[in-house]
Amino acid sequence: MTEKSMLFYQNVVPIERVKHKDLSIKKGVNYAFAEETATIPLVGIEFLRASSDYPIVFIGEGDNLFPAAIAGVQQGQNLFIDENKNWIAEYVPAFIRRYPFIYSVNDEETQFTLCIDENFEGCNYDGEGDRLFLEDGEQSEYLKSVLNFMDDYQQQYKMTQLLCRFLRENELLEPMSAKYKTPDGKERGISGFQTINREKFKALPEEKILEFFKNDALELIYHHFHSMKNFQPLIQKAAQSAPSAEEATAPA
Repeated sequence: MTEKSMLFYQNVVPIERVKHKDLSIKKGVNYAFAEETATIPLVGIEFLRASSDYPIVFIGEGDNLFPAAIAGVQQGQNLFIDENKNWIAEYVPAFIRRYPFIYSVNDEETQFTLCIDENFEGCNYDGEGDRLFLEDGEQSEYLKSVLNFMDDYQQQYKMTQLLCRFLRENELLEPMSAKYKTPDGKERGISGFQTINREKFKALPEEKILEFFKNDALELIYHHFHSMKNFQPLIQKAAQSAPSAEEATAPA
């Protein structure tokens, strides 16, 4: 994203050649950093794989609208991380996989600076994992691969913004909520997100459908529709966990 949603990032600083010359990153399979993240930003290229595991919805308004995978039905809950902090879905969103790295962006969105969350437990100066810089101060192959990943992510984000703009311009989004009952009979719910109105979409004129097809938005819309089947399993999982919080609002 153009870093409007920091979520689990805590101590983000720009990566500097001198300051971080000896910094290494040890990445494992521990996803504890995201265990309180209920909604995870997505980019369009992820819709195909994400639609097999998560409901894909839209959060925010106007230029801040973005697609997200729902991972929990209340604030501070991620139902896809188990007690051992493992990710239990087949697909792990790119927003999660890129951690602890993130881009900071200037107001004009013309300059991107690679940053790192120094609170990430894998940050160390003991040589464990992958170094960011070589002894001569040049970028390591690992850092180059991170930059390539981040550049690809940013490009996909821009394309996803186009999808969100098309949805807004054609007034296809509508608020949605989902309810469930806990084992003790209490009713809970999740709200604060939008989905595409299927009937409005089907009623679009043929030339507009063709436009969606040509810019690849049509495929993404159908992946969104397909992902709605994941709401019921998610709600069942939430009900089994017996949450006690009142109705939740999806974080924007």
